[in-house]
Amino acid sequence: MIVERFGLSERRACQITGQHRSTQRHDHRRGGERDDALRARLRKLSSEHPRWGYRLAWGAVRDEGWAVNRKKIQRLWREEGLRVPQRKRKRLRLGDSTVPAKLLRAERPNHVWALGPYRCPPPRDSILKSHPPTGPRVDDLEATGERTGPHST
Repeated sequence: MIVERFGLSERRACQITGQHRSTQRHDHRRGGERDDALRARLRKLSSEHPRWGYRLAWGAVRDEGWAVNRKKIQRLWREEGLRVPQRKRKRLRLGDSTVPAKLLRAERPNHVWALGPYRCPPPRDSILKSHPPTGPRVDDLEATGERTGPHST
C-alpha cells in the first residue's frame, strides 16, 4: 500500500514501517474449498455427536479418508466455535435433611464420633473360599481320625 501510494521501493517502505520484507511477498491462503468441506463435515459430526471433542472428530474424519493433521482439525474446530457442552450440575435436594446438622453437633467430649473411610479386612470365610486348603478336608475326618467318604480305603 505504501509502495503504490508514495512511490517508494519495497525495501524503503519496509524499513519505514519496521516490517520484514518477506512479510510483503507471502500471500496467506488457507485450504479454501477443501477447508470449507472439512468445516461442514466437522459441524455435522459435532451435531451428530455432541459429546465428541476435536480428537474423536479427527479420528472419524481420518477413518472417512481425509488426510488431515490433528492440529488442523483442532484449529478448524476452534474457529468454528465447536465446543463440548459442559455437563449439567446435579440438582440439589429440596426440603430438610434426614440427619440435620443440629443432631450431629458435639455437646461434650465423645458425644459425636465420625469414622473416616477405611477398609475392613475381608471376613475369614471369604479368604478360605478363595484359597481352599490343600490337605485332607476336615469334614472327611471323624473324631477318631479315621477317613470316611469317597476317598476312604
